[in-house]
Amino acid sequence: MTTHYRPVFFVHIMKTGGTSLKQRISMSFPEPELYPNPADDENLIQANTEIDYLRNLSQERRARTKIYAGHFPYVATEILGEPVRTMTLLRDPVDRVISHLKQIRMNKMGWRRFSATLADIDDPPLEAIYADEFLKPLFFIDHQVKMFAATLADNPASYTKMSVEVDRARLEIAKANLSRVDCVGILENYDEFVDEASALFGLVTNDIPPQRVSSDSRPTDAALRELIAEENALDIEFYQFARELCAERSTQKGLVDD
Repeated sequence: MTTHYRPVFFVHIMKTGGTSLKQRISMSFPEPELYPNPADDENLIQANTEIDYLRNLSQERRARTKIYAGHFPYVATEILGEPVRTMTLLRDPVDRVISHLKQIRMNKMGWRRFSATLADIDDPPLEAIYADEFLKPLFFIDHQVKMFAATLADNPASYTKMSVEVDRARLEIAKANLSRVDCVGILENYDEFVDEASALFGLVTNDIPPQRVSSDSRPTDAALRELIAEENALDIEFYQFARELCAERSTQKGLVDD
C-alpha cells in the first residue's frame, strides 16, 4: 500500500457513485484511520455533514486519519487547516438529480420527512419531489457547482446549509477549485477513476459490486428530464468542464507513460 504523507480528502457529492467508492475506501484502511467511523463518531450523520465537527477534531484523531470521506463541500479542505490530497467523483447532472429523486421517493423517513407537503405521501411522483420548496434548492439545482463554489466567506455549517446563489462567477470559482483536485472522476468513466485513485492513494483493487442505493427502475418522464436540464444549465456546464479536465489529464498521463 502507498505510504501516506498527507491524508486524502474525498469530496463526496450525493448520488454520484460515491457509495461504491466508500466501500472500497473502508476495505483499504483500518477503521481508526477512517473519517468518519462508528467507533469514534457516535453520531455519524453529524460527523458526515457538520463542518464544525470536522474542524474540532482532536490532534490525536487527525494524526491517525488517512482519509476523510464525509459529505463536505470543497471549502472544507481549507477549513480543516492541514495539507491534504483530494479526490472527487461527479455525475451527469440530470441523471444525478433523477437518482436522488428516486431515492427520496423510496425512503419516506429520509429527507422527505422534512417536507411540508410530501412527508405523509407514500409514493409521490418524481415531479412533486423535484418541485418541493424545501428539497429543490437544497439538492436539485446546480448542486455540484455549489459543492465546489462555496468559499470561506460563506462560512458554511454543512452542505445542507450553504447560502450559495449559483451564478457565472460562482461557476468560475467551482471550475478553479475542481482544477486543484488531485484525482477527478466522472461516473461514466468510473473504472478509470478507480484505477487512478487506487494508484494514487493505495485503495484496494478488488472487484466490488455497484452499490445502488435506489432500486426504482420506473422510467422518468421526458418532460421532467428536460426541465431538470433547463434548470441545471450551470451544473451541466460544470460537468462538461469536468469531462474535459479528465480527458486532458488522461492524455497527459498517456504521454508521460509513453
